[in-house]
Amino acid sequence: MSKEGMLNCLFQVYSSKSKEWRKLDVYKFGYDSWPDGQVVFASGVLYWLTNGNILGFDVETEQPYFIILPVERIHRSEGLCGVCIGESEGCLHLIVISKAGLRVWILDSESKWVVNITFSDRGRVPAVPLYGCQKSCYSGSK
Repeated sequence: MSKEGMLNCLFQVYSSKSKEWRKLDVYKFGYDSWPDGQVVFASGVLYWLTNGNILGFDVETEQPYFIILPVERIHRSEGLCGVCIGESEGCLHLIVISKAGLRVWILDSESKWVVNITFSDRGRVPAVPLYGCQKSCYSGSK
């Protein structure tokens, strides 16, 4: 980490034609923007969930960018149970499970978040096996 509290990130792209890796420019990200390891590919973009938003990397333009989450981050002390990203029909999905319920957003073709599913049953959250999500804190009953 640099003196300014920024992390350096180096993207490398593999070419199947030349069978070689190519290094891209070094990008600086704040600590809260560092990817957590979970990655999803949708419509030509690699997405990583971070501590504060979503990092996208367009494989055609080879440029990274950030997508703001549709809701403010909920901390575990405030009832967060799990957060993950996924892909369906070429669209990025954000899934948030909290004590208040389960909510799924889809990033549409205009890069706007649209609520797809909302489930709330008086504090009970269904036990939904979501691959890649952080631990769930409810099993479907109080």
